[in-house]
Formats: sequence, structure tokens, C-alpha cells
Amino acid sequence: MSDQLQMTDGMHIIVEALKQNDIDTIYGVVGIPVTDMARHAQAEGIRYIGFRHEQSAGYAAAASVFLPKNRGSA
Repeated sequence: MSDQLQMTDGMHIIVEALKQNDIDTIYGVVGIPVTDMARHAQAEGIRYIGFRHEQSAGYAAAASVFLPKNRGSA
């Protein structure tokens, strides 16, 4: 077969989707499984900012929309 499928995991798919949508910063709660996604995102040049509470991460992502040249996702 000339067409071989390549296995991947959900974390790589999420990071690729973030890149395709020009997301340069993500906000989240530090812990498993978020740590794996953050590591993959950082390897692809996406900045990860960790918080201790998900509400704080959401506030930071919402506030980032109002900053110039900044796109974030919680």
C-alpha cells in the first residue's frame, strides 16, 4: 500500500487546530492531562499560561481579547 496511515493522539490534533486558527496563547489549569497538551503546544510555539483555578484562566483568556495583537484560548 502506498498510502500509510499515521497514528496520532488527541493532544496533537488539538494543538494543530489551535495553530490553524492562529491561537498564540492558551490559558488553563495545570494538571494531567492538560500538562501533555501544554507541552505539545509549547513545542509548536504556542505560549501556555497556567492557573490554579479554571475561572481565573477564563478571565485571563477573556481579557486577552481586548489586548492588541493577542489571541488566547482557555
